[in-house]
Amino acid sequence: MTAYLATSPGGLDAVAIIAASTKLDMPFIMALQTARIVLVIAIGPYLARKFAGWSSKAFSSEVASGSREENA
Repeated sequence: MTAYLATSPGGLDAVAIIAASTKLDMPFIMALQTARIVLVIAIGPYLARKFAGWSSKAFSSEVASGSREENA
């Protein structure tokens, strides 16, 4: 149960309440949840920019080749 709560995505407050009420390893769970949030905040914008750049390049190459018009 400790590993499940430590790695589960979602509401940090709900995870903290469940961990506190079930006598699990609260510091371990909160440390992993904090690391997960910091990782998402640190890497998320970079991945979003990469994905946006990749998708805009794919879209512009479709338009340039005329493949969108053929499918319409």
